[in-house]
Amino acid sequence: MSALAWDSGWASPARPAGRPEGVPLRAPIHPGRFLERQYLQPLALSQTKAAVLLGVSRRRVNELIMGHRAMSADTAVRCAMVFGTSATFWLGLQARWDAWQAWRDLRLQMATHPDGLTATRPPQAPTLSPRCPPASLAQPSVAWA
Repeated sequence: MSALAWDSGWASPARPAGRPEGVPLRAPIHPGRFLERQYLQPLALSQTKAAVLLGVSRRRVNELIMGHRAMSADTAVRCAMVFGTSATFWLGLQARWDAWQAWRDLRLQMATHPDGLTATRPPQAPTLSPRCPPASLAQPSVAWA
């Protein structure tokens, strides 16, 4: 069992108790993987043939199937037209995947920073040498009357 705050039931505004609503209990399938397993393999469609049917590049289909690309609204509409589903079905798969990934990333961040979420500090400006004063302190070259 993890030592994270939401696993112990303790809640605060910074640390929610339990998994938030809308986040799946376990990692959902990526929409591209679902496309491959439920449509391309049963229909014996290669990625090249699927790309032609969808009207997109083979690279786009491959990146989607490999999980390196998200299911965009455009691709969702194309899949809906070709495979007889709805675009919201494909976008829902993507939304579940995104919610799970965000939740996983948040848990990892909380595990590495147990005192709470810390924003990364902006880089500090380099310190100036005493011999080189900032431009705002330099004497103007022209005297104003």
